[in-house]
Amino acid sequence: MLRCITNITITQNATKDFPKRKLVLYFNFINTFDAESNWKNLTNKGSISLPKKIYYRDYYSNKLLPLDKNLGGFSGPDPYFLKGDAIEIAYGYNYFNKAGNEITSVTSCFKGFIVKVGAKTPFTLDLEDNMYILKQKPAPTKLFKKTIPLKTIITELVAGTGFTVKCIGDNFIGDFNTSSTETVAQVLEKLRKDYRLESYFRGNELRVGILVYDEEEAIKREQQQKKKFTFSGLDANIISDELEYSRKDDVKLCAKCYSINKKELDKTTRDGHKKTKNERLEVIVGVEGGESRTLYFWNVTSKDKLKELGEAELKKYFYDGFRGSFTTFAIPFVQTGDNIELVDPVLPERGGRYRVKEVEYSGGVDGHRQKITIDYKLP
Repeated sequence: MLRCITNITITQNATKDFPKRKLVLYFNFINTFDAESNWKNLTNKGSISLPKKIYYRDYYSNKLLPLDKNLGGFSGPDPYFLKGDAIEIAYGYNYFNKAGNEITSVTSCFKGFIVKVGAKTPFTLDLEDNMYILKQKPAPTKLFKKTIPLKTIITELVAGTGFTVKCIGDNFIGDFNTSSTETVAQVLEKLRKDYRLESYFRGNELRVGILVYDEEEAIKREQQQKKKFTFSGLDANIISDELEYSRKDDVKLCAKCYSINKKELDKTTRDGHKKTKNERLEVIVGVEGGESRTLYFWNVTSKDKLKELGEAELKKYFYDGFRGSFTTFAIPFVQTGDNIELVDPVLPERGGRYRVKEVEYSGGVDGHRQKITIDYKLP
């Protein structure tokens, strides 16, 4: 039997209006929570719902104390919760394994900040991950020369935040301007729009690149713990699914392939630098009229080469196997980019390993869940 565990840690942030706020509050009960892990939204979000009649454990005194005063700045003295307070959600289970040993398995599924405090009962806290900090941080006014690696640029942009940086894929983007009129998060959005460089946080590590999956990390995590999900039988742990099994002969895919290329012009800026502009190369691969995808590449100068790269990338999505999502329990814990195995005891040939595209976490009084969306099948 699985006994659900939910641990919420909230660290208050002192403000100009409330300079004495310094509590660290622990909660082991909430009504509900949800959070997400993906690379497609720049900012991963979440929310928690708490009853107003609840106790917290104080970090300094280790005492259980009631939430008996101002909750969110609506009245009275120092509020318990304010925008900018740090929050971490950890969830999992306490259970006995087959050998009769008691196991406690709890994993952090979200770290971020409160961005909104609701006023209704039960009251809610809206959350954002570390991208919240980069939405407050102004970028420098600076021209980064084309010889400067992307990792160096991003590291300078996030300096002072305590975040580390990992760049996946091509590490140079050409001359690049930033301005103090934009935030670092806006710069990352510009990199996405103009260069198709995705950005997302994994804990306190900011990942940026035209590639979104860290192959080395995925293999290492798979070796540490196999993430196996079974449809039926004694080991079944798939609660429900929105998966469809299809054969590659029945799959019809079409992809628009783009390459963003930086081209120098025969003009110079006021400070003597060569002016540049972005040119976009485009080809279509696959079967026209099929399920459409968009693929991005960097500095591919010929349509033939772009077509070759696009066809190679599209091949990942031609396979005999499952497509879609499924819902399971909170263990084994899964993150975006993980490798998982699907097992069908009735039809073993339908089993296989897959790359995870997105995970939605949820939990509370009705139990813990992970909704896992797969991207493509692995060899």
